[in-house]
Amino acid sequence: MIYSKAPCGAGDVRDTFFLHVDPADASDLPEHRRRHGFDNLDFRFNGRGGRWLRSAERCAALRELPDYDFVHIRTDQHDDAAPLWVGEFRLDG
Repeated sequence: MIYSKAPCGAGDVRDTFFLHVDPADASDLPEHRRRHGFDNLDFRFNGRGGRWLRSAERCAALRELPDYDFVHIRTDQHDDAAPLWVGEFRLDG
């Protein structure tokens, strides 16, 4: 999954990115995630689990997705008050 924004300021990468993946088969989830029904891949820009690029012109984050079939992805970024943006992708028709 690639996140990209231009132009990019410090505020654009300050808050946590939320990334939830619903598998086609719940048994593909790590055992500790099965009771939730989705994989939680939340991350912070410059944190572990991804690759990052930031300049005044653009910022980009690459977050690898799980190696199993999935049917739904929900992602967003929000501060304490409200979502800053929301994205959702259905892959199950």
